[in-house]
Order: sequence, then C-alpha cells, then structure tokens
Amino acid sequence: MRIYLTRHGESEYNVENRLGGDPGLTQRGREYAHALQCYCKQCDGFPTMCFTSTKKRTIETAAGMAITKIPHAELDEINAGVGEHMTYEEFAAAYPMGDRLRATEKLTYRYPSGESYIDVIERTRQLAVDTLRRGEDILIVCHRAVARALVHHFTGVAPKRVPFIDIPLHSLLVIEDGQMTSVNIDS
Repeated sequence: MRIYLTRHGESEYNVENRLGGDPGLTQRGREYAHALQCYCKQCDGFPTMCFTSTKKRTIETAAGMAITKIPHAELDEINAGVGEHMTYEEFAAAYPMGDRLRATEKLTYRYPSGESYIDVIERTRQLAVDTLRRGEDILIVCHRAVARALVHHFTGVAPKRVPFIDIPLHSLLVIEDGQMTSVNIDS
C-alpha cells in the first residue's frame, strides 16, 4: 500500500503569508495541479481514490484528476482561531505573547479559539487508521499542518518532531511501509 500525500497548490494566502481561510489557487498553484494530474496519469497503478480537505484550494488541486475524490473535514488546515485570515505579522502584532508561545511551544500551542498541533494529530488519527485499514493506494491532498500530522500517523515520527517536518509546496510525498520519499513535481 502506498500513500501519496501532497499539499494543495500555491494559494492566494500562501503568497500573502496569511493564516487559514479558504482562498483559491494562484496561477502557480493551478500549474502545480495540472503538473500533478499529468504525473498521476504517467504512473502505473496510481490510486483511483483521493481524499481532500473541504477547503477550496485542495479541491481545486485535485479537480482535474480522473479519480474518485472524497472531501473530509478532518483534513482541513489547523484552525488558527482568532488568527484566521491574518498575516503572520498581523498575528504577532495583535497577539505578541501568543506569537512567542507559538514559536517556542509549537506542538502544544493552541491558537485562541483554535487548535494546536496536538489537536490536529488527534483530529486526523481515525482517518489515518481507516486509511491504513483500507489497504489500497490513496492520494491525499491537504494542508501543511495536516500533512505533518499524517506523516506522524503513517511513519511513526515522534509527535515532538511533527511541527518541524518539511512539507514543501509542489512536491509529492510517497509513504510505503512506514518509509517516506519525496517527488518534486515540476509545474
């Protein structure tokens, strides 16, 4: 069983360095979605099932693929609470103590009225268990914090390392037998 894991293509909020929200893809993000679609067509035995979050940017990333797509709220990005839609700089100015805590205690820091990485790990646990039980290859298009949590579930990376796992835009992670490799998708 192989799990193909990718972040959505570049979004308007990625460019603006904003938290959360439900923005669409930029032109560069749409180009990644197309490149991912082309890559998937070329791979023998690529999954016929795709899980996305309920956010526009993941749905747009997977839209052109001729595979079954199922949105799951469990795959939505970390809830930044009062920080939703703010830039990181705006959050730091409005919540300086929260910004310091987020930087020093990234795993356990919970955004006011939002979530922590621990919350995201818990939120995604059952979906990860169910995915593994299916025993079939699957593509998951989600968000950085969620992808980090899923890497924890699928590879056993220690929870304290979760907030620091590198999940770059426009690359595809392939997880098989608890081992992860990365494929750069040219867009």
